[in-house]
Amino acid sequence: RNANLREADLRYADLEYANLIGADLEYADLVGTDLRGADLRGVDLRYANLIGTDLRYANLKGADLEYANLIGADLSYCVGNNKEIKSLQLGTYDVAFTKNILCVGCQSHTLKEWKAFTDEEIAKIDDNALEWWKKWKDTLITIIKKTYERNR
Repeated sequence: RNANLREADLRYADLEYANLIGADLEYADLVGTDLRGADLRGVDLRYANLIGTDLRYANLKGADLEYANLIGADLSYCVGNNKEIKSLQLGTYDVAFTKNILCVGCQSHTLKEWKAFTDEEIAKIDDNALEWWKKWKDTLITIIKKTYERNR
């Protein structure tokens, strides 16, 4: 049976690798919660507060994140729900993005911040980062823009 955690206060909880498949977390307060590697398939996260939540490696396939607050959430290496959070693999790096956040590998920034980075700043991230960024930057920015143009 699916867990009913609707409106639960789970701020800063350690739920690393938790199996929450199909749980009801609508309106839950998950500020700063560790959900690394959690199985969140089909979870109801509508209106959930996910500010600063660690979602690295989490599986959000089929999760409902409508109106969820994802500000500052770490989406690195997560599997998106293909609606609010999209994920893909481009060469060396896993990519996850929302309309406001772009995560490439372990780096998470706004799209505006990514566009403003200098070649020197990108090169400091990783030995292959600059070559990868030059190859995929325009394509990735286009994908993000087209994705959200279509959904307006």
